[in-house]
Amino acid sequence: ILTLCSACSFAPLSSPKTARSLGKGNWQVAGGVTPAPGFDFSRGMTENFDLGLSLERQLFPVVGLWGRYSILNSNANYSSVAISLGASQALDAASSTGIYGGPIYSYKQEWFECYVLARFNWVRWEGYEFSSEEESDFFVDLISWDDEDFTYMQYVLGVNFWFYSYFALNINAKLLDMLGDEASGKSTSNILPSINILWKY
Repeated sequence: ILTLCSACSFAPLSSPKTARSLGKGNWQVAGGVTPAPGFDFSRGMTENFDLGLSLERQLFPVVGLWGRYSILNSNANYSSVAISLGASQALDAASSTGIYGGPIYSYKQEWFECYVLARFNWVRWEGYEFSSEEESDFFVDLISWDDEDFTYMQYVLGVNFWFYSYFALNINAKLLDMLGDEASGKSTSNILPSINILWKY
């Protein structure tokens, strides 16, 4: 609702869907709705480090560049732990930029994998924001020409169903929790559903 009303973007809603690294030289493509439609391309740069590019269509396109380092990397079964960091740029009217990062834990057993992620996000909107406090009904008067920074947490709980070693269905739910002074005006308790297809090669 906030995005639609303000024409400003958040950091990418998509995030890594496992703490396991792809492995050096391997690729993965993910596509789906997060709930914003988008694609994610990633490559294993080393055995424990992956680099990815996300393309997401919120109200405006958002591009993200992220890295994931697997501290505990179990590419077969059992537990894995990783840290993910990223930066984003939106092609919106407010020139939204962001940085984000946090830990990921995943557990894989045969064809089933579950994971949790807690991600801190910092976003800067430059140029304007809409205000509902203005007395005038004239459209231009509803715009405040100020820059704005805000922070929020993104919590994700998801599962991967690995039909093959290289193909999976991902289902997850995420919660955005605004932080600081902005929380009263932008907080949301809505659960955002997501479904994606993962293809490794």
